[in-house]
Amino acid sequence: MITVVMPSFFSAELVKERIQEMGSDTPIIIIENSKDENLKEELEKKYNNVSVIIPSENLGWGKAINLGIKIAKTEMVFVTQPDVKLINNCMQKLKECVSSFNDFAIITPYDQNDETYKNFE
Repeated sequence: MITVVMPSFFSAELVKERIQEMGSDTPIIIIENSKDENLKEELEKKYNNVSVIIPSENLGWGKAINLGIKIAKTEMVFVTQPDVKLINNCMQKLKECVSSFNDFAIITPYDQNDETYKNFE
């Protein structure tokens, strides 16, 4: 199983969109750096698979990711951002992809429309 870790800072509407894209069978940890207690209450009440962590200070992106990874209870973690749309059944494709590898540390996507990566296929 994969846990999604998503740092956020005043991105409530984008976070809600991403949660919808991920579905209800994936654990999601939101590290909300803006201290938005209302968002925490709303999301945790509405979604059984979402935990919102509000640190005592704005940790920034990197420290927020580290905190989310530390809290995750799954073997794998998918790190994303509120402004990254998860299109074309992304979570299902990710789960299928990782199941095809025996051993890895990091997997990252690339934009198939970006000419920079045309030799990586």
